[in-house]
Amino acid sequence: YRLAETLLDAGRLHEAETMFRRVLEIMPKRAAAAVGLAAVALRREDPEGARSEVSRALSIDPNVRNAHYNLALALEAEGNARSAAQEYRREIALNSHAFKARFNLSRLLAAGGDRQGQVSELRAALEDNPDFHVGRFYLAKALLDAGDLAGAESEAKRALEAAPENYYAPLGHYILADIYSRTGHPALAEEAVRRGRKLEARNLPQ
Repeated sequence: YRLAETLLDAGRLHEAETMFRRVLEIMPKRAAAAVGLAAVALRREDPEGARSEVSRALSIDPNVRNAHYNLALALEAEGNARSAAQEYRREIALNSHAFKARFNLSRLLAAGGDRQGQVSELRAALEDNPDFHVGRFYLAKALLDAGDLAGAESEAKRALEAAPENYYAPLGHYILADIYSRTGHPALAEEAVRRGRKLEARNLPQ
């Protein structure tokens, strides 16, 4: 099972699938292996296959972790945002440390216009995992959109201090630039934009 997870993380999908299926041959009640097969299907852009494997996993163990999370991903891929949100909430109810489910739920809430809900879920995700730097950059942007400039500045600076080279670090600098521009500090805004563009150029594919 651990080998299958490692292969999945490495993107070696065929080998990962083989290992997960081998686990189920040896231990038919190992629901997590069926969840792994759902993750493989999602990587292959096969949401129907993912839903089938999640259904198998939940029939083995209704409380298995990441089943509802993967089902939500499949539903999102099929354009069913409302049902996906419900599945993210089910995952959170079963696993209080499901920070990825909270993050994805926050995106759906934002898309539906629920800014307060978005901020709440992002804060909860960061309580579960303070090192989830992407979530902190998104929280800074959500606070900026909500008009909380002080909160946005604090979170953006905190994220940049912790993860200055993160792929989303340019967003942190642009958030600061927006804040400085609004609060009458054009020189600071210009410097923040410069730093953001420099990082963005570094992140571009070669």
